Amino acid sequence: MRAFIGSPVKISNEIEVFLSDLSKNNIRIQKSLHITYNFFGNLDDKSAVEIGNKISLLKYHSIISEISEITCFPSMRRPSVIVMLPSNEDIKILHDKIISILPPNLIENRKFIPHITIARIKRNINNFEIKKENIPGKVVISKVCLYQSILEDSGAIHREISCIDLSKL
Repeated sequence: MRAFIGSPVKISNEIEVFLSDLSKNNIRIQKSLHITYNFFGNLDDKSAVEIGNKISLLKYHSIISEISEITCFPSMRRPSVIVMLPSNEDIKILHDKIISILPPNLIENRKFIPHITIARIKRNINNFEIKKENIPGKVVISKVCLYQSILEDSGAIHREISCIDLSKL
């Protein structure tokens, strides 16, 4: 199965309003807002069970974060996704704890940049004007999950396979 470890994010009303306004510009907002800590690609069932078991042992707390910026990846000149950048350093600490429980051969070989993808841009747009700083509102991270990512014509569907509720720790 195509899989990743991530956290669903709950967004404040202020961010909901911003996303609603953004969707009025013919931008389709992602249905499943989350932070991805590690993308596995194809993961066999045995590894999925092992990772699910390790996630259940994770000890950390819920995180509340401001959004420092809304921008595009890979760049503003050639955007393919619109992202929110949370500012709380605890997200990087949580990422490092997650990475520490994974088998080395399953760890992504790239720098972790905490972000929440809010939309994918399918058409060519040059110099897309979206960058905003100091967005009012917050996001809450209270779970870590192993997700199955199912690709559909309408976009990816993310199904929770195994989760730990950080708000109860």
